[in-house]
Amino acid sequence: MAAILMSVVLAVVVGGIGWLLLGNRFTLDPDAHQNEMLNLGLYVAIAFVPVFVIVLIWAP
Repeated sequence: MAAILMSVVLAVVVGGIGWLLLGNRFTLDPDAHQNEMLNLGLYVAIAFVPVFVIVLIWAP
């Protein structure tokens, strides 16, 4: 349970940093504000997989 919580927190941090560095690369919605939120959510979802694997390897 702690590994999942740590993975979610780290994925939000890594996804947020990725969003700040890369910006809105994907057009997911015509509304600008909604598109920003969807891009941030997509970056967090993409970051979750490698972060989860790293956390599982790091925390036995």
